[in-house]
Amino acid sequence: MDFNLKKHDVFVSTGLNIGTPYARVPDLGVRWHHVLPPVVLEHWPFQIDPSCRRFTTVATLSPFGDVYYRGERYGTKHDGLRRVADLPRRAKAELELAVKYYREEEPGLSHLKDNGWILSDAARIGDLGEYQAYIRRSRGELGIVQSAQVTARSGWFSDRWSHYLASGKPILAQSTDFERWLPTGRGILTFNDVDEAVDGIARINGDYVAHCRAAREFAEEYLDHGKVLPRFLEACTAS
Repeated sequence: MDFNLKKHDVFVSTGLNIGTPYARVPDLGVRWHHVLPPVVLEHWPFQIDPSCRRFTTVATLSPFGDVYYRGERYGTKHDGLRRVADLPRRAKAELELAVKYYREEEPGLSHLKDNGWILSDAARIGDLGEYQAYIRRSRGELGIVQSAQVTARSGWFSDRWSHYLASGKPILAQSTDFERWLPTGRGILTFNDVDEAVDGIARINGDYVAHCRAAREFAEEYLDHGKVLPRFLEACTAS
């Protein structure tokens, strides 16, 4: 496959492992720079509201199928959802998935409803104000990623996580190995399977206010656009 790389000068990824020995995908013979998704903190005000009960996430389910590399399957977000299908029942927690999907994928979501997931239409939070309000109403985010990112050990970090963290909402994220580079355990936790996800929800609920504060502190330290962008631009222009 020709990616037409010769027409580009600088290569950037939010996958913190891309181009390192830790990723399981090729680097395409170029030097990769890494950047976390920056956030303008003043537009995502910090608040702590223990009355928020529902962990949420927003997802788009792609119609594209699996990819195979060296005989290994790199799957879709459906795989990640299947792995935690029974999490609401196991964790005794309210979990909501705001999802955009293609009509042919609708039957594949029935197993989530059967296990207690609350499904909503992502189109309802289509503009910025609605999206921000949705995050403010959330207890935290359950970050489920494409199976390909997990298999690749890409170190991928979601821009949506930046928005939740800046708002003081803890993140429980499926591991892509980004924790190799970033501190986790307070405000941002990771899981590899449903048992670890159950434990992560319990840990957040067990000290919720502290996790909210840690979430905002993480955003201030690692995601603030005033810190991220100057370093990023300096690295790119020095290439």
